[in-house]
Amino acid sequence: MSDYKKIKTEYAKKTKNRKKKTNNILIGGIFLLCMSLLLFIMAFVAIYDYNDEITYKETERKSYTFVDVEFIPGGRRRISEYWLYVEEEDKPLLITKFTMDTDLLEKLEKLSKGTEISCRVIDIKEFLFPSKCSYEIVEMKTEKELLTLEEYNERTKGNAIIGIIVCPIVGAIFLFLSFFCFKYR
Repeated sequence: MSDYKKIKTEYAKKTKNRKKKTNNILIGGIFLLCMSLLLFIMAFVAIYDYNDEITYKETERKSYTFVDVEFIPGGRRRISEYWLYVEEEDKPLLITKFTMDTDLLEKLEKLSKGTEISCRVIDIKEFLFPSKCSYEIVEMKTEKELLTLEEYNERTKGNAIIGIIVCPIVGAIFLFLSFFCFKYR
């Protein structure tokens, strides 16, 4: 084999490897760009959730007879939740992990079967995430307040603030990395 053919085949191999690397970097850049856009959209959703408070007009007051409470890891939307079983409903009532704290959980575990509880509930929006629950509890009391509507709104706002802060930061990092990929492809 002549020197010319050797050089030509080596050059062809290098060019082929360079094209593969360029394609991989380009695909990575496009992926990072899409992820950054998704994170910025999630930040806007978090801002919407932060500004969206549940009011008494949106809720419905119902009285129930307590049966049991159950912890469901990774339930609807892959978020852990608590299901409150009552005699009056075929499906359990939902208490999201974000509104549950240790005091409320201890109070619920102390409730005996047959205890009368009064709740304010909202319909669960099933257009994105189907649920096995009938309503979400936003306020609950027996003789004592267990969960108030104000506490519910504060806790959901506390969860939304995490998305408002974290999503744009991570999105900006991904955006920077995607531009870096496009620059050095």
